[in-house]
Amino acid sequence: MKIVTDAFFAAKKFTRESARRIRYRGWLPLMLCLAGAAGAAEPASIHRFDEIALSRQGDQVASVEGSEVVGANSPGPARILVRSAKAGTAVRVVEECAACSYGGLAFSPAGDQLAYVRSDRNGHASLIVSGSSGQTALANMDGLAAAPKWAPDAKSIALLVTLGARKGSGPLEAGVPLVGEIGENEDRQRIAIVSLQTHDLKLLSPPDLFVFDYDWLPDDSGIVASAAEGNGDDNWYIAKLLMFNVASGASTVIAAPRMQISFPRISPDGKEVAFIGGLMSDYGCVGGEIYTVPTAGGELKNLTPAFDGSFTGITWAGKSLLATAVRRDQSLVSRIEPGQRPRDVWSGPISMTTEKEWTGAFFSARGDRMATISDGFDHGAEIMAGEVTHPLLITHDNDSVKGAGTAKSITWTNEGFNVQGWLISPTFAGTPTAASTEGKHPMVVNIHGGPACYAAPALIWNGWKKTLLEKGYYLFLPNYRGSLGQGEEFKRSIVMKFGKGELRDILAGVDAVERIAPVDDARVGVTGHSNGGYMTMWAVTQTQRFKVALAAAGLSNWTSYYGQNGIDKWLLPYFGGSAYDQPEVYRAASPIEFVKQVKTPTLMYVGERDIECPPAQSLEFWHALKELGVPTSLVIYENEGHMIRNPEHLRDVDSLTVNWFEKYLH
Repeated sequence: MKIVTDAFFAAKKFTRESARRIRYRGWLPLMLCLAGAAGAAEPASIHRFDEIALSRQGDQVASVEGSEVVGANSPGPARILVRSAKAGTAVRVVEECAACSYGGLAFSPAGDQLAYVRSDRNGHASLIVSGSSGQTALANMDGLAAAPKWAPDAKSIALLVTLGARKGSGPLEAGVPLVGEIGENEDRQRIAIVSLQTHDLKLLSPPDLFVFDYDWLPDDSGIVASAAEGNGDDNWYIAKLLMFNVASGASTVIAAPRMQISFPRISPDGKEVAFIGGLMSDYGCVGGEIYTVPTAGGELKNLTPAFDGSFTGITWAGKSLLATAVRRDQSLVSRIEPGQRPRDVWSGPISMTTEKEWTGAFFSARGDRMATISDGFDHGAEIMAGEVTHPLLITHDNDSVKGAGTAKSITWTNEGFNVQGWLISPTFAGTPTAASTEGKHPMVVNIHGGPACYAAPALIWNGWKKTLLEKGYYLFLPNYRGSLGQGEEFKRSIVMKFGKGELRDILAGVDAVERIAPVDDARVGVTGHSNGGYMTMWAVTQTQRFKVALAAAGLSNWTSYYGQNGIDKWLLPYFGGSAYDQPEVYRAASPIEFVKQVKTPTLMYVGERDIECPPAQSLEFWHALKELGVPTSLVIYENEGHMIRNPEHLRDVDSLTVNWFEKYLH
């Protein structure tokens, strides 16, 4: 199902043949037709690095790789490779499959075997071990499997399983249809242990817990995990640290901090658990400070108080910790020695990931080598590995892929905050259709989601951003207050005053851009997804600065949102309580309360089964704008969740976005 209002169609004339295509073939052919003005490009491809793992010795990198062709109906075949961590050359192809997906790469302690999960399109998953003697399927299951980790004695492997899963894991995936008795038969992700000798699968954690992440004790006797009772999509925000006895299955609570927690990691001597804790709004976008707690339980210790960035991943290396972090426009590697402040050992203006939606890097057991997937405005994704003080790109599969635009990190001050953002200058391919006015150009402000996330460097090689840059638009990506990258105080500055300071930071950033770049202030648009969609809706109710807006997976009414979404626990620390405890705080930040002030043409789109920002939120805002006579359109994508995944729908989004901005900013 798609809901599309008439306002967008009014701008174009259509023949009966066009109408027939719309009716029988859907929205996509229409948008491809309109995309002629967007400048259709020749098909291009990029090499994908979906996930990596580093051996404990630091000499091998395993990777899930593939290729993506612009305009293709689906990605190309996926394959697992093992590469030299020094030269980057492929040592062997472990497996390749056109109808499979792979994940959870994990080297054995000796580095001679690789464990991974193979999944098919019918809901089946297998735990595979590959070594010199070939491949062995240790366990097969109906449902989901993820994150295999070898026991220190290498006699068994733990993994996270969701047997009989009804949806993809995590709140970004499409929710199940809301029919029948709501809240019953929810998915549970549990710890399972598989013996390499007998292939028996033993469920360790109980069926009432959803386990998010875990780590083995060095003597194999126990597993420490972050877990919560009830719905896993929602309750990550209130997860606790638990210890599970492997022999008996008994569990004890180690810590129940009043903060979000990620990456529980046990020290080599088994005496401490380190984790990243802080104010976080999105499962997967991790950022905070580093804490430790005794494995027997006890008081938390903050190892990095008042750190001026956000830690995104941690690993023990002897008695010290190695961590990845973001600080303003830099990703960095820090070493935390006992009793000392974090010490930067490397930094660079890139993004660092180990898989699609997780930040960080892998480190060798000695802490002298690392590996990550590096992406940047000046290069496509590649594997970066080597000494922690001097990692290098060891692959060059995307050297020939050129990105659009030229990125520059800019900073500005506003209300006592030093704010950072990225300004992307346009690339001119031929004659720009967005002709300059007295040498000035249009600009689109792209607001990131979260809010506790950040605009990270990434090659702009396809999609609506590339098209607009080639048409002469500037793009502005602000990391406003509440974002990762400037410490917990910066993140917490928006608590109980949502939307207000962030918008003032963004508007001050637009002013800063216009002082250094030829941007036409009369042709500035705004867009964003998730919290960025909310900020877009909020912006058009508070200012007439933007000539056009596009809100993706937005949020218009915090009060109704509290009762509609599937992750309401994240709101509690941000709003000081529930919508029933703090109704005035929720109302004060709701765009719908100020909707009569909107004059800006606003387009919206959202997934039909989005549990993070349900379509009812966009529908409510669209209904108000339509009644008030503000130009508006809404598209709801069938069977999609918070992230649009279907390639047809993604192409539709690109065309939709380009044409909407061209209509009002051309």
